[in-house]
Amino acid sequence: MEICYYDTLKSTQSYLIEAILSKKLNTPILIYTHNQTQGIGSRQNEWHGIKGNLFFSFALDCNMLADDLPLPSISIYFGYIIKDILSSLGSSLVLKWPNDLYLDNKKIGGLITNKKTDFIVVGVGINLVNIKDDFHNLDINLDILNFFDILIDKINNRISWSSIFKLYKVEFYKSNFNYKVRNHKKSFCLKDAVLNKDGSISVNNEKVYSLR
Repeated sequence: MEICYYDTLKSTQSYLIEAILSKKLNTPILIYTHNQTQGIGSRQNEWHGIKGNLFFSFALDCNMLADDLPLPSISIYFGYIIKDILSSLGSSLVLKWPNDLYLDNKKIGGLITNKKTDFIVVGVGINLVNIKDDFHNLDINLDILNFFDILIDKINNRISWSSIFKLYKVEFYKSNFNYKVRNHKKSFCLKDAVLNKDGSISVNNEKVYSLR
């Protein structure tokens, strides 16, 4: 997979989608920057990135995904892979359902996925430096290119969704009980949720899919 660095971008995800659709870039590819000025956050809100943090997006043809991966669970799938890599490098972060990275009950990053006709783009932001009081930064010194090498290796291995789900299920019930999420202006606590095999959750007899 090709890796490209940019000094600054409005949004790694938006840029990558436009570049692929216009044939300027080809899949599979990963692009990154430390200065993102108009990132996309939760529910299409603008994410104000602080210079020095890590912002990256990668694009894959759909046939590169695991055969058993449900499309609504792509964010959980790659979120857990990224979380697992960072944990193996010494971080104590957790993956809050469905795709937020947390440390000490404060958000340090997250993922946004976007599916086009025959490819998907995963956009990721990770705080490497301190920002606002209600956020946190990663608790390890990250060798970014080494991190990308490990991530690309795992992508190429096409780890099954069933394997990822088995691992994430343990973490979900261990680490998510303190968190709340919002869906259609309703807030609910994850301790009251049941994690389903497709990555959705059930709360009060209502099935809720990824909020992103």
